[in-house]
Amino acid sequence: MKFGVYTFVFITILLLSCGGNNETTTTEPPISTVSSFGLDQVFESPKWQGEYRVATTAYQWQDNSRGEPHSEDTNDFREVHARLFYPTDALTSDNKLILIPEDFWLREGSIEAIPEKELRKSNYTNVTWDIEIDAPISHDKSTYPLIIFSNGFGLSPEMHVTIAAELASHGFIVASLNHPYGSGTTKLLNGNTVNNGLLPEDNLGVDLPLWSDDQIFTLNQLQDMNLIESSMFYSKIDQRIGVMGHSYGGAAAFYSAAQDNRVLAVINLDGTIFNSEDKTIDQPFMYMQNNSGYDHTIFEQVNNDGYAVTFENQITHLSFSDFVLFWQWDFPNNQPFGPMNSQKALFLVSGLSREFFRKYFDGLSAPMLDELESQPEIIKITKF
Repeated sequence: MKFGVYTFVFITILLLSCGGNNETTTTEPPISTVSSFGLDQVFESPKWQGEYRVATTAYQWQDNSRGEPHSEDTNDFREVHARLFYPTDALTSDNKLILIPEDFWLREGSIEAIPEKELRKSNYTNVTWDIEIDAPISHDKSTYPLIIFSNGFGLSPEMHVTIAAELASHGFIVASLNHPYGSGTTKLLNGNTVNNGLLPEDNLGVDLPLWSDDQIFTLNQLQDMNLIESSMFYSKIDQRIGVMGHSYGGAAAFYSAAQDNRVLAVINLDGTIFNSEDKTIDQPFMYMQNNSGYDHTIFEQVNNDGYAVTFENQITHLSFSDFVLFWQWDFPNNQPFGPMNSQKALFLVSGLSREFFRKYFDGLSAPMLDELESQPEIIKITKF
């Protein structure tokens, strides 16, 4: 099995955990410049393409049935944090989600994606996504389908906003999870702040059962909230349930489908499914990958429809996260994440995901997946 190799210090373990094969890179050689900063202008967040405006709210839960395996304190219980994205009818306001959280600059923001260059922090000061905070859920539909989404190892829900928000604009509720000690910076309920650690090189899949249990726990919490009249989501979540994730989160999604038949469809965004030899799933499965250097024997463990979507080296492993947008904006003449426009790639990932879920939730057609003349250029789609 081949694993992605990237020059980022912080992302090294994330790439080892994903399985991406990035033997070819389009990163330009170092250029001597007076300034290492790119364009001096404000980043503008994407406009969502669906019929709904998008809102977000956040929850922190403690699972008293599970101890925290990454803590030496036997009295610590596992926590799961979720940022929900959902359709709203609310008019625009000043209470919007900050584009880049402050801890980004201490972690991902310090990574040199382009040699001798760095992001211009002033471009993002006080800039927000077009996403309302804590606005009421839309009453346009009586209920909405639910997608549980997990980030890549070392990332966070705030680095996967585009995919989640775009799905929400088309009428999905998306619960984007933060997995403490595996996601990025996490402030626990007790006030302590923890960061992701390192996965053991001889067992990179060690935490996949933990992350999968986090996904199932979140599903249980939200279904309970669906029955509580005081909840924002009271009677709004139906039985159309999907699980997806990027990298480590995508591998965990496969684990969740294997253990819970409430999950009707599953998507893995560029994640190697470690230690899965004893696991099969009965749900439709889509595996999106940045290139063609993958072994597709995993589809032998899928007792339903399977799709392999490969971007043919047009993007890289990190192109499934918002991280790439900022570098594209500051340095538009560079292509450290492949020749495909980064925003186009993220919207395409969301669009393919939407078609996949709608096909298996509602029986709708999926032209990008099933009709050769409607498939996006360059991308290769194989059905199993």
